Amino acid sequence: MRKLQIKIEVLKALDQVAPRVMPEGTLQTTLRILISPVPLLSEMREVLNDLEGRGLIVGVRGEDLLKWGITDSGKAKLSEWGA
Repeated sequence: MRKLQIKIEVLKALDQVAPRVMPEGTLQTTLRILISPVPLLSEMREVLNDLEGRGLIVGVRGEDLLKWGITDSGKAKLSEWGA
């Protein structure tokens, strides 16, 4: 249940900035504000990797920065979850 909450909040946060992408640090800060108890970095990374593997988000890797964006499939999943 907790991982689902984190997944929903990730998708909601990325949907709010779409079509732009969000730096991973900003996304982590956002999740720490929205979710209690605060998710561990390992939990967040696991969720991000899972969502990316399912094609719901995409990681844009730069020289020293990772940014995340929501895909059309991610938007559809967010709607399916009623969030």
